[in-house]
Amino acid sequence: MSFNNKVVIKTEAISGLGAAIALKFAKEGANVVIVGRNSDKLRNVLENISKVGNKPLVIAADVTKGNDVQRIIDDIVDNFGKIDVLVNNAGCCSHQSRCLGPVKTDIVENMGAGSELQEATSMKFRESAL
Repeated sequence: MSFNNKVVIKTEAISGLGAAIALKFAKEGANVVIVGRNSDKLRNVLENISKVGNKPLVIAADVTKGNDVQRIIDDIVDNFGKIDVLVNNAGCCSHQSRCLGPVKTDIVENMGAGSELQEATSMKFRESAL
């Protein structure tokens, strides 16, 4: 499947599987938007993607914050005029509950992480379909 000229948002694309997914989309011709909270790690992913595909749009942001979500959408639309694909695997957990802390808190936070971005993105999908 070709992703030529498709705009793909990849959240938490800072390392591991997230970075690998972003890299694969770039190899398939996509205009990749990498989103994450760690600017240094985003810069590393930017360098790797730039070697195999279009230079990605890098957005340092926290998808659990409404203002950041709106900035993500605005930056993408300003740069590309559309959004085609969202691969959202952003998760979060509180520092207090890392590792063996209260699991319920982490599950609830992880289920909600990025939901504002999903909602905002789906609104853009609907707008472009009209």
